[in-house]
Amino acid sequence: TITLNSSLSLAREVELLQLTAVGRFTLDACLRVTALVSEINKANDQLDALLQYFEEGHVFDGQPDGIFQSVYEFGKNFDAALHDVIHEEKTKIRNTRVLCCATKSFDEVDINLSPRRQSRKSY
Repeated sequence: TITLNSSLSLAREVELLQLTAVGRFTLDACLRVTALVSEINKANDQLDALLQYFEEGHVFDGQPDGIFQSVYEFGKNFDAALHDVIHEEKTKIRNTRVLCCATKSFDEVDINLSPRRQSRKSY
């Protein structure tokens, strides 16, 4: 049997653990847990960056719907801003057309006031 002593160096401990199936399993589990912790920390950092992007000042408090609420609010605000910009652009175009027509003299404006008559085909 192999007994692990706290005075063993890390290299010697790994060497001893590699001698048995349970030891190899333990080493593999340690590597996987370490990788998992690293991925969790990475995900938390990305979540914090995402919340900052959506201008949420608070730190994610663990509520599962918090990030979705932030995304929803961002989308709603974006749609409202887009609607405002489109409305302003249409107003500018309309005002430009009215101003353009108002500054032309009557001679320059081609207005046909006579009703259109459709030609009739003779049968």
